[in-house]
Amino acid sequence: MRNRVFVRLVALIALTIALLGCAGVFNWVRVSPDGDYVTLVNHAEKTIDILLLYDLSRRESQVVYKRPSEEESLLLYDVQWRPDSRAFSFIVQPEPFQDGGLYAEEKDNQSALMLFEVNSRRLLKLPIDAPKLARWSRDGRRLLTLKSGSKTQSTLEIYATDTWVRLRTLPMPEDAQFVSPDTLLMQLLDDETVVALMDLPASAEESNPTRPAGKNLYRFHFNRWQPLTTTGDVYTFWIAPLQDRVRWVRVVSGQGLAVFERPLPTHAPRRLAFISHEIAPAREGQVYRFSPDGNQLAWVIEETLYVLNLSEGTVRTFGIIDLQPQTVSLGIWGETKQMRYPMYGFDWRGNDALVLQRGDKVEVISIHRAQE
Repeated sequence: MRNRVFVRLVALIALTIALLGCAGVFNWVRVSPDGDYVTLVNHAEKTIDILLLYDLSRRESQVVYKRPSEEESLLLYDVQWRPDSRAFSFIVQPEPFQDGGLYAEEKDNQSALMLFEVNSRRLLKLPIDAPKLARWSRDGRRLLTLKSGSKTQSTLEIYATDTWVRLRTLPMPEDAQFVSPDTLLMQLLDDETVVALMDLPASAEESNPTRPAGKNLYRFHFNRWQPLTTTGDVYTFWIAPLQDRVRWVRVVSGQGLAVFERPLPTHAPRRLAFISHEIAPAREGQVYRFSPDGNQLAWVIEETLYVLNLSEGTVRTFGIIDLQPQTVSLGIWGETKQMRYPMYGFDWRGNDALVLQRGDKVEVISIHRAQE
């Protein structure tokens, strides 16, 4: 019961943050790796009503998934592009956050993993039972999913994407939670090693000193989870294309934001940048996203976009087009708020531009053009 109440509280906070402007907690806005398409959502009164595929060149949209009826409540989240940009997956969960939400047991909440093929426009339901999150390997040959089990224990499963046969099941540490479905959270490397960002309670550290409390990076290797960080304040990470380095973001309470790097699998970390609150605000619950090359980090606070250039050690700010206030419903909690910046997400388009969705507006911000 304690675990379920905690998850409901986290879910409520997460959705509130998303609607207040800490963009994209549920990963609705995702740009294809080739930069041609972006997924968007239409927000209805009680739920996310429609998932759209938007062609950035033609400025045309297509409905990918629509709520079957006005009476039916569901949640669309965790959009993830296949590395070849030919398809993307997403999760449909009926009756969002009922009986434990993201970490509910299978019998409580039957979520479905969907696959949309861009060229054929086919929508398929993948033969994977009740997944809560899914991530593609870099080569596209494997898919890593989170599957809920008991109230305190979940598992990760690896599937072959040509046959959808389950290849391997990995246990998660007891009581481990993911930070939010927006950040990378977990990455499946080509050798089936897993790097994950997990949040463990203090009780887990007391029972096992090798599992530090708080939000830390872990690596599953040699059939066990090994901590890559121990500070408990990690919010997102990035794996290099060669899968030999990892970078991560720390939000240091009362001080600011720091970015670190370390080689995989061993060696000590080194700090790449530190940004104080006075230069660019950093806070818990904020969404941070690395550019594909890992050299820039972006986050949004209300009407301002911040971009940290790790090579130069500089932070640039960009004003976002002001939108009229909108009344936004928090849906299943029956609350409404007048919000000036209803942000539904943002993502990198290559290394030089970002795509944002606020309300029904799509904004493309060119970093190079703004710099010049």
